[in-house]
Amino acid sequence: MKIAAFALSLAVLGAAAPASALAAEPAQQQQLDPADMLNQAVALARAGRDEEARALFLAVRKMKVDYTLETTDGRWVYPADLARQGLRQLDRGELRAQSIAARD
Repeated sequence: MKIAAFALSLAVLGAAAPASALAAEPAQQQQLDPADMLNQAVALARAGRDEEARALFLAVRKMKVDYTLETTDGRWVYPADLARQGLRQLDRGELRAQSIAARD
């Protein structure tokens, strides 16, 4: 399963955390929505803004949450695991718009 398919189909696509929120203290980061952050990371990667996407994936990976998110294929996965998957895909260039379009 590709994270792009998952991230763009989470419950609500909303405004993700601004970059300044990534520098917030860990307690403040806990209030951020990892689903929104994953969505934004994928959108940034598709736009070729890899470093910003990486920063969001890393922030989600470091979050301490005790719940899972449902993927489009019905699995329940911890946000940190999805962030790790997103980082791997980002490193391989799999989240770029042209590579996603080529597979459709």
